[in-house]
Amino acid sequence: MGSVVKLWVAYIVGALGSLAWKYGRYVRAAKRAGIPARTATAEWFFEASAENAFSWVTTIGFVWCVGVMYIDRVDLFLTSWLGKVPLHPAFALFLGSINEFIAPNAVKWVVNKISGGQA
Repeated sequence: MGSVVKLWVAYIVGALGSLAWKYGRYVRAAKRAGIPARTATAEWFFEASAENAFSWVTTIGFVWCVGVMYIDRVDLFLTSWLGKVPLHPAFALFLGSINEFIAPNAVKWVVNKISGGQA
């Protein structure tokens, strides 16, 4: 397996691992509130709002773009520091994981700035 593929696998495992952890917390909280896991799962993935669909797409895009900036060494607006992080599966896994946590709030912050606080 090529080194770039190993990096992407590690990065995706990190992101999906964090997503699974957040999902698990969501379902556990719902169960404590008396909501069945199946209902909580449907709400987690398919909550009927444009904001939810936008959030999923932009979060995936954010996590993917940071992966590209790190693995493919793309320098884009204040990301030159990523080029200093060694290309290693351990760092890729960490960055994938941390970006899954950062992305939703970062996207909300950007949308809020673009919309002038109307989001």
